Amino acid sequence: MAPRESETGELWVIVNMNGEGGSVTLPREGFDKLSGERVTAGRMEVGCYEYRMIAFPSGSSKK
Repeated sequence: MAPRESETGELWVIVNMNGEGGSVTLPREGFDKLSGERVTAGRMEVGCYEYRMIAFPSGSSKK
């Protein structure tokens, strides 16, 4: 997972490279930049060799 921050928000680039799948815990609600779908806070499964780009816009509550 590689977090990136800008004045417009935060972006998590998540890449699973081990071929076994796994998960990441999202600290708050965001949206998937690739699909455009909303994602909820909590555990998110990441499949074998899957990658995701999750955006947390500025103004969303940080915990």
